[in-house]
Amino acid sequence: MARGIERRRIFQSDGDRRRFVDRLAKVVCDGNALLYAWSLLPNHIHLMLRTGPTGLSLLMHRLLTGYAVTFNRRHNRCGHLFQNRFKSTLVDDATYLLELIRYVHLNPIRAGVLAGLDELDGYRWTGHAALVGTVPPPPWQNVATVLEQFDSDPERARWMYRRFLSDGLAEPSSDHNGDGFVRNASQWQWVPSLKRGREAWAFAERILGTAAFTEALNTTLAPVSPSPPRSTSEDVDVDVTRLVADVATCLKLSPQQILGSGRSGPVVNARACLAYILVRQRGFSLTRTALALGGTKWSINRALQRSAALPADPRTRPSELLQVFDQICGTGRCQRKMR
Repeated sequence: MARGIERRRIFQSDGDRRRFVDRLAKVVCDGNALLYAWSLLPNHIHLMLRTGPTGLSLLMHRLLTGYAVTFNRRHNRCGHLFQNRFKSTLVDDATYLLELIRYVHLNPIRAGVLAGLDELDGYRWTGHAALVGTVPPPPWQNVATVLEQFDSDPERARWMYRRFLSDGLAEPSSDHNGDGFVRNASQWQWVPSLKRGREAWAFAERILGTAAFTEALNTTLAPVSPSPPRSTSEDVDVDVTRLVADVATCLKLSPQQILGSGRSGPVVNARACLAYILVRQRGFSLTRTALALGGTKWSINRALQRSAALPADPRTRPSELLQVFDQICGTGRCQRKMR
């Protein structure tokens, strides 16, 4: 789930929704993901999918950042569109697949956007219409897998699916926050008592599953203490020289320009990219980043602030900046080195 900053609208028109759906289709297909359910509401979106080789973080980065750039251009605005990190839950699909599909597709009704199932059947901005057959199933939505959970006959399966949603309207709504483990900064932690509420874990991943499912993950993921220490130069080894060279190549600069004292727009943007990757992606401290790039903690902090607005700034070259984030963070060039 991703929510608009300060709960503001992220869709101003059907044109915005169409652009989001087109981008969603592209990232799902490019990432070889399986999308089971989706729903667009005025100020937030819900997706239920099985990720492929791309991974969830990169897939969502491409989806949300790319959409934010086009939205800001269309509506002559700048700055953040989405509120912090998206909210994600790792789901035991053997137990919760259908329940989560129902939860996602009933959201427009429960949020008061639609009056009932009859309106939902014809609503274009969820995956429900494709499941009940009122619109042709798009190739990027996994309609067949969902219907097979109800019956092998497609017509009967559609009827049973719709009845399943109708039954859900008579039951109390649940936010499905999950329980057991959460993940912050790539570290899994055991939390004995999770808070409840829609925003209780807006910055962490949760697990929703049976006791056996979470116990298996407990063994597989090796959770750490609730307050893991910050990464230091001893446990994270990043090839900063290579990283600077890659950013320089993408932005048509030289490493000497980036590490020098120049203050031109492209150089400042390059430093903002590097600060974002090293601090936000790799867990560097401000002090270590300043030593690596040449500067002060204050200048790195300013670069981080600038990095948040880079994709939306009409004076920059967003496509190249996004290429930096996607290519460098996605290829593993700045990953931890094996010792």
